[in-house]
Amino acid sequence: MKNSKIFEHKRKLMLFVSKTNAYIKPVDKIISSCNLEVCVIDIDDFCNEIIDVCFSENDVIYFTCCNSLLVHQAIKKISKCKIINKEFLIKKDILNKKNLQCYLQKVGILVPKIYDCIEHVKFPIFCKEKVHQGMTVAFYNMKSLQLFFEKFNVDNFYFEEALISDNVPITDFKIYYVNGKIYSRQKQLKNSLELKCICSEIAHLLDDLEIFSVDFIKANNEYKVIDINVCTSMFLCDEGRKEFIRYLNSI
Repeated sequence: MKNSKIFEHKRKLMLFVSKTNAYIKPVDKIISSCNLEVCVIDIDDFCNEIIDVCFSENDVIYFTCCNSLLVHQAIKKISKCKIINKEFLIKKDILNKKNLQCYLQKVGILVPKIYDCIEHVKFPIFCKEKVHQGMTVAFYNMKSLQLFFEKFNVDNFYFEEALISDNVPITDFKIYYVNGKIYSRQKQLKNSLELKCICSEIAHLLDDLEIFSVDFIKANNEYKVIDINVCTSMFLCDEGRKEFIRYLNSI
């Protein structure tokens, strides 16, 4: 028999999570910061109709489960509500990391070089899983790379140049974008006009994203994008999370 949990009809923040993501602490931070009632919904149970959820047209939907293949299905089951980043999330073909990085490169955003196949790589490289929050491994020669794929399926990974240098200082960091504003744990970065312009351009190119995080690497005075997460919980950025709550109240 189906277990059913029905929420009341009043405005809430409806947070979708997934059993496949380690979401408890990030979601707890959002709940403790939020002045709206928060309902946490497991996307697997929702899409498999193990639970029934009643949505009010005033509710706001936010997905924190960036790895779930069910996001597209869940959105199709929801009507009337405001869904943050909806137009981007319904595009299944761009949700894997490789496709997204290739798209950003195509539209003029700087990213590290992506190699199409294992035969064309130039070492050192990063071997990355195509899913968000997946495995990333550095390789320096073909032998070790081939040994790796004796245990793993090569189709689940892509190859990216490793921006490693003994002579040039290289830094990596995360920026959070919330409705036109940027935030970082490194306070000096949030005032960077260049980073704000890059993030605003990304937001525009990706169907007017409202909230996301970007992992950057800086080398030779250039900022390159190495990852984008449109389901960020802003776990490590209190200022960004507070702005997220302010944005929810303004919608």
